[in-house]
Amino acid sequence: MDHYSTLYKFYMLGDQVFHAVKKCIFNGNGKLENLVLAAQVGVFVNIDSEFDLENIVATARIDGKRVNVLLRINPDVDPKVHPYVATGNKNSKFGIGNEKLQWFLDEVKAHPEELTLVGGTLPSWIHHYQGYSSFEMDYLNIGGGLGIDYYHTGAVLPTPRDLINTVLELVLSRNLNLIIEPGRSLLANTCYLVNQLTGVKTNGTKKFMVIDGSLAELIHPSLYDAYQHIELVSPETSTFDVVGPACESKIRPPLQSIQKLDQNARNQELSLNHGENSRKTQCFTLKSSKSKEITKE
Repeated sequence: MDHYSTLYKFYMLGDQVFHAVKKCIFNGNGKLENLVLAAQVGVFVNIDSEFDLENIVATARIDGKRVNVLLRINPDVDPKVHPYVATGNKNSKFGIGNEKLQWFLDEVKAHPEELTLVGGTLPSWIHHYQGYSSFEMDYLNIGGGLGIDYYHTGAVLPTPRDLINTVLELVLSRNLNLIIEPGRSLLANTCYLVNQLTGVKTNGTKKFMVIDGSLAELIHPSLYDAYQHIELVSPETSTFDVVGPACESKIRPPLQSIQKLDQNARNQELSLNHGENSRKTQCFTLKSSKSKEITKE
């Protein structure tokens, strides 16, 4: 669970849902708003910086409960992914560098009434992985963020099992509890964003397909300058830049209707009411091929 995810929303959904939230890892550089609730519930909280540690200690004192913490380690490795999501290299904002690790260990031990160090977390959006370990712990969180075949070329990528196997011997030899966050590798390619073709136009040497979707619904391609795989319901042999009604140049080219693949739940979190447009309806498709509307704004 990232820091912008609100624990309180899950709390209001009832005990059964909230019990599952207890299994979450509370991440983020600037988490503050939900720290008290996190302490009350007993979720694991990642320590990501010096001020983060101070805030967690202060929260524990306010609530009178000891917080289970993980040290989020920055192993300074190149995960060979998009630079915007390379969270494990030395110059990223995430995690604790090796040169600071001993200081954090000492600080956690200096607050036995507020903190219980239960393990460590390794960050990064991973296509390639090597095991890492540096201190005694009960839990090892090897993160996740395993990639998917965004280009739909049939690429064979590491699976959650492959990730587990890289540390399995270590986990068994030290009797560790293993935590994995497979994230997008499970969800990213389960969703579609379906758009309608509004029209086509030509300017200079460029040909454009204008659709009814924009960065308001799908911000990642523009924000990350990233490739977005698009499939056409009706085949088209020409090459177009696919654009929307908002002030953007393009989504990324590779209509009657257009399907944009690999849309995970985070796109809905990042969607905007841009230009006073309402956010798109989400539908959940069951195995029976029946669709159930789950959000509408």
